[in-house]
Amino acid sequence: MLVVWPGVRASQDFKDDPKITPLEKATLLGEAVHLDYMFFDQDNDFCRVEDTGGSIVVYINMCLCYCYGCLLPCELCIPIPKNQ
Repeated sequence: MLVVWPGVRASQDFKDDPKITPLEKATLLGEAVHLDYMFFDQDNDFCRVEDTGGSIVVYINMCLCYCYGCLLPCELCIPIPKNQ
């Protein structure tokens, strides 16, 4: 089976195994699309700046960790005090 969507071409070969039901095959393909979206198609910036009132904090996204179905960003946070 070949699945194609913008920017991605995925191929999965299912052997004729009677243990794998059509529902399981569909679930596997659906999860492949879901994981591709989670890791590669989210519109998250690598860097962002927040004004917390007393200081400015620069966040740099180093990587994303996948844990129990959730993507957790590993960020470097740099607080910069405001000159008063």
